[in-house]
Amino acid sequence: MMAAELEGMNQHGKDKLVGFLRHVAREDLRGFVMLLGRVLPLQVQTQTDMKVEVTYRSVAEVRQELASRGIDMDVMARIMHEPAKVVDHENIEMVDADDENQTE
Repeated sequence: MMAAELEGMNQHGKDKLVGFLRHVAREDLRGFVMLLGRVLPLQVQTQTDMKVEVTYRSVAEVRQELASRGIDMDVMARIMHEPAKVVDHENIEMVDADDENQTE
């Protein structure tokens, strides 16, 4: 950083770091864009350093809330593990791809 400030826009420190970066942008736009791509995430991070408190619920708490909404976890478990039935446009039941792979 100090070297860039000393170099400046005109190799004599004119406009310090800003001058150096403007010179780089004019002379090597591709290099400047690559540099900018590395620096911008750091700038965004420092400008948005805010703390957000997140409270995670336990599995038991989530299950209790689902039950209070009428969702049975045993039924959900069966639904999640049953392969879907595929029906083509002529309403003919087809073999599920997962079932077909298991029989081979």
